[in-house]
Amino acid sequence: MQMRVAYHGLIYRKILRLSSRSLTTISSGEIVNIFSNDASQIEMTVHSINYLWLTLVDIIAMIAFFWYFVNYVSFIAIGYTLMLVLLVSLMSRLLVHFRRKILKVTDQRIKTMSEIIKSMRIVKMYCWESAFVKKVLDIRKREIIRCALRLIPETMELFFSQTYACITFFIVYGAMWSFHIPFDTRFFVVASCILNYLGLSVLSFGSGIRNFVNYLTAAKRLQTFLLLDESERDRRLLSISDKLETDEHLLTNKMAIEKKNIVQTSLKKFTKVECNLKLAGWEQNGLFLLKNIVFTVYPGDLICIIGPIGSGKSSLLQTLTGEIPFFDGQVRLHGSFCYVPQEPWIFSSTVKKNILFGKDYDPQLFRRVVDATALEAGEMIQTGTYDELLARSSSFSRLLEDIHQQEKEQIERPMNIPQRQSSRHLTLIENEHEDDLLIDSENFETTEKGSVKWDVYITYLQEGVGVLFGIFIIIFIFGFHQATSIVYSWWLAKWSDDESQRHGHQSNCTKIINQKINMIRSMNDTEWNEYRNGRFYFYCG
Repeated sequence: MQMRVAYHGLIYRKILRLSSRSLTTISSGEIVNIFSNDASQIEMTVHSINYLWLTLVDIIAMIAFFWYFVNYVSFIAIGYTLMLVLLVSLMSRLLVHFRRKILKVTDQRIKTMSEIIKSMRIVKMYCWESAFVKKVLDIRKREIIRCALRLIPETMELFFSQTYACITFFIVYGAMWSFHIPFDTRFFVVASCILNYLGLSVLSFGSGIRNFVNYLTAAKRLQTFLLLDESERDRRLLSISDKLETDEHLLTNKMAIEKKNIVQTSLKKFTKVECNLKLAGWEQNGLFLLKNIVFTVYPGDLICIIGPIGSGKSSLLQTLTGEIPFFDGQVRLHGSFCYVPQEPWIFSSTVKKNILFGKDYDPQLFRRVVDATALEAGEMIQTGTYDELLARSSSFSRLLEDIHQQEKEQIERPMNIPQRQSSRHLTLIENEHEDDLLIDSENFETTEKGSVKWDVYITYLQEGVGVLFGIFIIIFIFGFHQATSIVYSWWLAKWSDDESQRHGHQSNCTKIINQKINMIRSMNDTEWNEYRNGRFYFYCG
């Protein structure tokens, strides 16, 4: 758990430091996949990695036990066990190989769906729905095919692991029957416990190998993600001179006494932007490069960057912020600055929290930001700013509360009825926890409580082979498996008792009738061999 949390923290810190170029090479779906699947793989590996050496200890204990009871026949069981271990290892490697292929298609599907959702307006405007549906279905079909291929080695691994005890008993008893080696109930009881436990150990051994190899694959994906380019803003931009640091320290000490005078005089003196750019670009040998741009900006200056689309206006601003990966020159930002990108950065929270951005609430500063961003309530209602903010994932109810009650503690509560009446021209999807406030709503969608109903399972069966035939198959498969397991164990126990009575061993496991004991002991070698053959043939069946 602690390792998984550590990986999550490492990924989160890396996301905050990614450069703009890195953000264009990786989608949000890939980041979610790394965060949810790859980072969690370490927890599964830690749980199962101990079986990589515990299984070997169990095999050594089995060898010692079988050698004590059946001598050289134990090599047959040992050989089959080692073969099964190698087979499970091979199946685990195949599962990892198929998982890599599935993850590639899954990343492609998530990336495609993310792009479609973000560009839904364009898709709807040009009526591209059918083309994109066909593309998504094609990707999903390839993903399903790879998942089906992955089930083949997984089924084989599960089959051999679950039938390990039965097949081992069959091989050992067959060898003992072929060489006329007697065996008794003591061997059957102890061997049954050991083989059943060893079957689970072998299955866990395969899971350990698979999880370990999956972790190595996930570690490579994490390493690739962690080696993405980071923003160079810290190295390029935080280069304030010693004199400036000393002056800012003095300004900080005097701020409590002469705040207004310091803001008006000292900050203007030390705030400036210096740019001496020789070469900058998104690619080292790309076709587009910014060259030989030199300027200095002081407080009060208005600098306009004019040019056609694709001429490098945004790239120049991102050079100043340290986002350009390939850079030669010098950029210095002295003082405190802010960068306002073209894309909106509005979080799913209150307007108040979007403005404060984690800082302490200052009423004067908050009012200045509200005035500067035209968030006055009257102007917003007149110009339709509510619609714009709703399109950018702002909460309508919280917006009204923050604007009209800015100094009030914000809690999660329903929207007032008059506010809903004033938003009739909006398409509003609202979450409420009080039913009496939904009297003006058109449609209602409530969550279902309880467990999964039977009609859901019936629907699954109808979509498959049919309800009656599906129920019959389920009952037949599980019933046949359980009945076979019970009969085979009971038959081996009876056979072991007969062997014990034939060779004079006393058995306390079952109550033997004296007449049957006398019949078994009175048999000659030919009759006894025929009796054993019948027992073995029935067991083989």
